[in-house]
Amino acid sequence: MILLFLYMVAWTAIWRSRKSPFPSWLLVSGFVYFLWVLFAQNIEKPRHILPLVHLVLLYGWICFVRNHMSMYRWSLAMVVLAVQFVTGTWHMREQALQLPATYQLAYDLQNSKEKFVLYTWEETRVLQYLDVDFPHKDVLHFSFFLQDKENYQHAKIYMTGHVVKGFRARGVPLAGHLRRVKTYRSSTLADPVYGNITLYEWMN
Repeated sequence: MILLFLYMVAWTAIWRSRKSPFPSWLLVSGFVYFLWVLFAQNIEKPRHILPLVHLVLLYGWICFVRNHMSMYRWSLAMVVLAVQFVTGTWHMREQALQLPATYQLAYDLQNSKEKFVLYTWEETRVLQYLDVDFPHKDVLHFSFFLQDKENYQHAKIYMTGHVVKGFRARGVPLAGHLRRVKTYRSSTLADPVYGNITLYEWMN
């Protein structure tokens, strides 16, 4: 919020001066990237639009430094950069010290002595990367889940909260079939989709 306020002040100063033209190369690059994000990427994932934010900030700084740099402007620039440095360092430290929620889930289940199978949504990509030695499958359709779980008659059936939300969104009645086991949490700023993962056990 502090950074947002400071950038709003900087943009107000740029708008009031109106001396720097919009660089055509930046306009073309931003527009082409916007089309690529809109038509070639999953628009439900906001991280794909982040480069446009950086382009806008780059344009703002170009306009800011190309005009006459008064003491007021130098002071504002130094404050913004200092806050940016402190904020970025803090988040980098948080990322270095805190395991992502998907990693926590994987390591927790890796240490389990029980026989089980885990049904996931897109978390399975991280589990494949970590090369875990327990069975896990991505599932999108309830009919596939009902059929596949019969292959694990003597094992516990686990599923993540994203699978549960997907089933509920399709109108699948799940009341009485789920037992909440544990919730794993990490930074939702760094990982807005998988910052919170809840593990459920399927009860027949």
